[in-house]
Amino acid sequence: MTDAGQWISDYGYIAVVVGSIIEGETIAFLAGIAAHKHLLSYPLVLLLTFVGATAGDFTLYMVGRRFGTQILSRFRRQQKKIQRFQQRVREHETWLILGMRFAYGFRTVGPIIIGSSGVKLRKFVLFNVIGAAVWAFSVVTLGYAASEVLFRLFAHEHQRRIAFVVLMVALLLILIGVKWYRSKQADSNDA
Repeated sequence: MTDAGQWISDYGYIAVVVGSIIEGETIAFLAGIAAHKHLLSYPLVLLLTFVGATAGDFTLYMVGRRFGTQILSRFRRQQKKIQRFQQRVREHETWLILGMRFAYGFRTVGPIIIGSSGVKLRKFVLFNVIGAAVWAFSVVTLGYAASEVLFRLFAHEHQRRIAFVVLMVALLLILIGVKWYRSKQADSNDA
């Protein structure tokens, strides 16, 4: 079992809330699987995932409102990107608040940048609640639904071996792709 899966097994609903605050997708997905296996209650997992996501993003938004400029100024190399994103926040506040948790790598810094961009508290709270509800329902339900498929798909040793090889090849291709993308980004930044 993965570390996140073991954490859910050991700490149950506390792991769901804390994991939704800190990490997000993996915990919510695994909690959905645990709910499908009747280790946790599906409605309670949905609620606690929503609560954790909302609380975590609200806290980071408040940090951004209060300390965002100081925090973001420490990322000297990223200042152009941060300023560009802050401009996008001002232009598309609603959509960025709704979608921030769906953008990989943006879940932690997103609310801080949004908070530092002058987005009104009421607006953030409203759209953060809506976005968290959609996100929690989507990810937990995906885990719940995928559980049956995954357990049937990998029920036999032969299937697990094939899946392992496919997964290793996919990871290798992803790593090569990321390395290629980063080298292209470095080349374009140098130009």
